[in-house]
Amino acid sequence: MYVNKLLLTLFISIFCVCVFAQNVSNNDVVKTTLKEQQSFKTLVKFKPLATILGAIMGSFNFEVAGVPYVHPNIGIPIELQFAYANKVTGVALMTGIEAVPFTYREKSGLYLNYEAGCLFVSTGDFGFCTAGHIGYQVVAKRGFVFTPAVGFKYDTLVKTVGLHIMFDFGFAL
Repeated sequence: MYVNKLLLTLFISIFCVCVFAQNVSNNDVVKTTLKEQQSFKTLVKFKPLATILGAIMGSFNFEVAGVPYVHPNIGIPIELQFAYANKVTGVALMTGIEAVPFTYREKSGLYLNYEAGCLFVSTGDFGFCTAGHIGYQVVAKRGFVFTPAVGFKYDTLVKTVGLHIMFDFGFAL
């Protein structure tokens, strides 16, 4: 009984939306060419997932990245990471390449990233770290950036390859 009412309500709602959508004429839609869109040269990304997971685990972790684009689809990321856990402080500086090979709008589309760099720990240890990701990047017309991706991360101190999930937020300049 309830399923029939739910399906009827859903059908009527979809029908109303379709009728309303037919009333929009093509003259109301303004299409911009690629040259008329804003050209962003740099992306600044914050990585809140690392901070949230660090807080849950009882540590502090902050990551930020700046990505100057040297080509419309290729950027050189510079990532800085700070971590504090169990009275040990760590800093990592990584750089590499970021590409958005298939775009539907400027810098929005399939996202590929690979970074490598150095890791310094307050105990006097230092090492090498690397990470690679694949995902999807969205850069809004007004400059909001959202990049969910999944990949791997490895450093020579822990000596294990681990899953690395990122949900980056930021802005485009």
